[in-house]
Amino acid sequence: MDIISECNLNEVTNVKNFISKYWSQNHIFVKNKSLINFQHRSKNKYNFIISKNNEGEITSILGYIPTKQFDNNLVSKN
Repeated sequence: MDIISECNLNEVTNVKNFISKYWSQNHIFVKNKSLINFQHRSKNKYNFIISKNNEGEITSILGYIPTKQFDNNLVSKN
């Protein structure tokens, strides 16, 4: 059974590898770490929900952008 969790800071390389393997080697998140950081990095995690199998391999991802990510005035709407 897969384990579902938030993406820790040290797991972003695995997310990028998943995107490269299953989506596209030319995906902008694979090619540009600045963009994935801008859109999805929070203080202590990346805004991805990941699913990992028993071997620890990522089997699926869901990226999200919290409302407050680009405007702190929206914290109450998060």
